[in-house]
Amino acid sequence: SWVDESGNGHEFVQGTASAKPTYRVSDADFNNKPVVDCDGGDSLATAAFTADLNPSQFTIFTVAASAGPGANWQGIISSRDNSAFKGYNHFLTGTSDVVANKPASVTSVLSGGDGAGASASKTLRVNGIQEATASSNFHKMTATQSTTVGLAPSAFKLTGQIAEIIMYNRSLTTSEIHEVESYLSQ
Repeated sequence: SWVDESGNGHEFVQGTASAKPTYRVSDADFNNKPVVDCDGGDSLATAAFTADLNPSQFTIFTVAASAGPGANWQGIISSRDNSAFKGYNHFLTGTSDVVANKPASVTSVLSGGDGAGASASKTLRVNGIQEATASSNFHKMTATQSTTVGLAPSAFKLTGQIAEIIMYNRSLTTSEIHEVESYLSQ
């Protein structure tokens, strides 16, 4: 299991032995910090839907590495239900700033909107550099879907490591984003 350190009591678990990621106490690529190592078939999930992991606006920071992101997207954390087109995915992507087997800091910001389908602004930052922005309608999850780590729905499975996931239930200011990204870079 991966227990949330925020004090909110979230726990991500996996009951199937063959789908359990490996916990590594120390990884040299991550400044000798611990990582959760996924082999492409591993994941952890909350036992049930959790409202505070599904806000109308958010900022998600992760530090992760992929064995070979290439042009593929690999899921780090997700609450997405593809059948209802609700929720979010947070990925490692095939951008030029993501190098195979090297940790990357990935930041997703969703701002504006109401979580009920109104237009929201999305921003993706990789290693402190803004990679993309877009606007689209956003529907947050409101029930049933658990939040997963190590894969997004369907084929977006992570082959790599996750060292950190930090989620805020609001869109952080640029200054706040820089603060957290600076902390994570160290």
